Amino acid sequence: MAAADYVWDGSESTAWSNPDNWDLGDGSYPGEEAGDTASFNAGAVDCVVDAGAGNTASGNLAAVSTAIGWSGTLDINGNEIQCTTFTASVIGNETIDINGGTLDVDDICDLSGATVTDTATGGQIECEGNFIIDSVLPATLTITLNGTGTLANGVATNPALLVVDTGAVVTVAAGDQYWGGYTYTAGTFNTFANSATLHMAVSGNISWDSNEASWIKFFEIDAGVTATMTDHIEIRSLTGIAGTTLTGATKQLRFLNPESTPWNFAGTYSGSTVILDSTSSDNIGPLAIDTGGASISISRGTWTATANINLGATGDLSLAASSGNASIDMVAKNLTARDIIINGGANDATMDLGTGSHIVTGDIRDGAGASGTTTLDVGTPTVALTGNFEGDSITMAGSAAGGLPATFNGVGSSATIQNVDMSGLAHIDARGIDGNSVADGGGNDNVRFARGLIGSGIS
Repeated sequence: MAAADYVWDGSESTAWSNPDNWDLGDGSYPGEEAGDTASFNAGAVDCVVDAGAGNTASGNLAAVSTAIGWSGTLDINGNEIQCTTFTASVIGNETIDINGGTLDVDDICDLSGATVTDTATGGQIECEGNFIIDSVLPATLTITLNGTGTLANGVATNPALLVVDTGAVVTVAAGDQYWGGYTYTAGTFNTFANSATLHMAVSGNISWDSNEASWIKFFEIDAGVTATMTDHIEIRSLTGIAGTTLTGATKQLRFLNPESTPWNFAGTYSGSTVILDSTSSDNIGPLAIDTGGASISISRGTWTATANINLGATGDLSLAASSGNASIDMVAKNLTARDIIINGGANDATMDLGTGSHIVTGDIRDGAGASGTTTLDVGTPTVALTGNFEGDSITMAGSAAGGLPATFNGVGSSATIQNVDMSGLAHIDARGIDGNSVADGGGNDNVRFARGLIGSGIS
């Protein structure tokens, strides 16, 4: 038999595989021959892809379409429809019930105008071309993009899971995109061309350990939503109001070539290390955040703090310089961290403490195995230090000799400064707080140690 165009009339039953339900009446049904098409044009009789309609999964169907005049339900019923194109009416009353089954479209899948449901849950839509949707998809549904096309989702709240899989070359259409979860497996997913924002519309998982072309440009967690990282995620900007959460205890949040203000997040972050990697001069802030004790590691780039940075008592600020030279200038902003670690690799790392007030509950030191040039400009801040300031292998910078000093106040009884060479520069005042003081660990030059507020003695 040759390929044929079939129109549904449902005159006998709701079964797709019953030839009498199609207009040709020749004992066949769509999907038996390569190139067949199936159209739902009028009436209200439902169509169920029954177990006997196995040919619907053969790839023979060239096109499946619904028209404005049809108000029934196409029920995939746990089975599969594989077709070249699937087109719903732009304005219609039809329902597409994935119902635990699979709709596999080799090219354009346009569901505009249709109501999409997933009665039995666990349904999947796989699309290798343009995917267009303008209605809310069910949270039980997974949308997998694995071909070349454009994603256009015009729905402000969409709880379905979006998966980018092998073979995908997807460009995201202009405007915001809303999904209940994101998984990157392979392929290319371009949010840069149209500056699209991907929203986490409902609480769910995100896994986005991607290639460079597929970093998410703008990622926003919507009000009251918790996004859980099930793998590392790579983005250029994070936004969320108070009450939002980004979590994932062992997963990294990576800002790669980020926007000029990558962190616009007033919610709670409780993931693992935040990685900052940029080939240009970017701002680190606003970073007046509670990271839940997570650390920040600067892999590359020139960074300037535009707001206070709060890493708590257990989060480290590390200039790892693992991808290139790295620097950060605190300017007049405050830092709270456990350790400040300057360089852990072969590239150069520079930190300027600026003029703010810093709390360091651990140490200030260079990184293990550091071989690049490590520089600390002590500036003129006040630093509350609990651990050890170890200047060995760190080149000191600061105000010119005779200028204002940096002030290091000891907290508790364990604070020490050693091997800090301020020769030719303004001195460091090592002072005490409430009877506590910073101890002279030896090897210092132009560091003044005193128990009270008045410095005395140069070592």
